[in-house]
Amino acid sequence: MGEGKDLEQINEKAKEELVQLEEKIERATTEHDEMQWRLIRLGKKAKVDVWVPQNDQGKSYEGHNFREDVLKDFQETLDVPMYVKT
Repeated sequence: MGEGKDLEQINEKAKEELVQLEEKIERATTEHDEMQWRLIRLGKKAKVDVWVPQNDQGKSYEGHNFREDVLKDFQETLDVPMYVKT
């Protein structure tokens, strides 16, 4: 009886560790994230509005949330190809 309980606890601990590992993988920053942050920061220093695609606005780099520093919506001022808008 004791062995079954021990195996159950080990299995539960392994599941918890897997979930934690998956969360770390999901949160791992990429070179792309770093470059986006550098461009956002450069735009802020130049005092211009910066926009990143909607699916990237929830990202962050080194604790800096992109959403806080970029325009929420793309503001067209030029003829922009459709692939840039998305």
